[in-house]
Amino acid sequence: MEALIQARQQQNGATSYGSSSVPLYGTTTSVTSPTLATPGSSTALSSQTTSATVTNSSSSTPTHTASSLPSHNNGVSKGALAGAVVGSIAGTALLAILGAALFFRSRKRSTPQPSSSGDSDRDAVELVKPRARVQALASPSSLSPTGGQNPLLDLLPFIPQPADDQTVSTRIQTLFDHIGLHVDNYYVPARYESISPTPEQALCIESYSSSIPGSLTTALGSRRARRPILNHVLAQTILQAIQPGGSLYPPFVGSHGVDSGSASNSTRDIFAWRMLTARLHSEYLDSTSAAAQRNIEILAGAFSEAFAVYRNPELSDADCRRHLVSVVREAAQLSVWLFTQPCSFEFNWTAPSGSIAVLPAVVKISDERGVDLPVPQKVVEATIAQI
Repeated sequence: MEALIQARQQQNGATSYGSSSVPLYGTTTSVTSPTLATPGSSTALSSQTTSATVTNSSSSTPTHTASSLPSHNNGVSKGALAGAVVGSIAGTALLAILGAALFFRSRKRSTPQPSSSGDSDRDAVELVKPRARVQALASPSSLSPTGGQNPLLDLLPFIPQPADDQTVSTRIQTLFDHIGLHVDNYYVPARYESISPTPEQALCIESYSSSIPGSLTTALGSRRARRPILNHVLAQTILQAIQPGGSLYPPFVGSHGVDSGSASNSTRDIFAWRMLTARLHSEYLDSTSAAAQRNIEILAGAFSEAFAVYRNPELSDADCRRHLVSVVREAAQLSVWLFTQPCSFEFNWTAPSGSIAVLPAVVKISDERGVDLPVPQKVVEATIAQI
């Protein structure tokens, strides 16, 4: 018993001494206990001494203990964690590469393949040009000499909105009314029966072509037929002037005219020429230009002089000529308006035997695309009178 008590006292002293010296540097000093004869006591003492030593070391030197012991993180070592990170990155990269490969493969399959005829990419682009562009680049041979359906270029941008038939009829009939008004106001009434033109006057009168059979001077000698014949001759003179080849037909520049009777000028050719001239050279359609005014004065003056013998003697020649100039100027304006219309119109002077067309019928002969109508459409009825 005394030996056991002495051993415990020595143990307590050693423990107290180790505890007071550890905090300065964190070094643990252990005291070896003497071996006892009793096995059970020796085991308990050794266990207690070891426990005290570990406890003091842990509380006094946390930094030194952490560096000397293996590192743990929730039971996973650093090597295992690093391997997992590297594997995750490698897997993500592999998936991205596979996804990109699949995307580009599907995109390549959806791209249209070039034609089997061997056309280059440039040719493929040319094939999808706008219709107007392709037509504009067509060869001149695509224009049929007989006015076929294949135009040299697309005229759609140059074609204005066509006027309706009622508007055309109204404008033409207004001119017809003014022609009749001029004859009624300035030429002899029926009470002047005996009028005998001189040979020179008769020669001028006969120079005016007319559909009246026989001599025009003889026909004017009839009191009943005088007014309708004068009306017919004046209307025919003015309307011939506003048709192709006439002095009041645009353009009002001699070098730009077109002979519509030429075999090389089809209805389609004339249509294209009219539309392009109206759009690109509007200065040639000015009825107030010097060229147009000169032609107006010439026509009015020549008619007034030729038929002066039938003029009302109570009215001056200047007034008669001035009024006729205003009528002819109106006709020139109508000519410009009809020139710019897509549709084409003609004047029909046909009349039954023994009658004359005082004013002609007006018929539409082509549509708004310049194509001939299978059957001409009548816009204005003719005015017929017996002679």
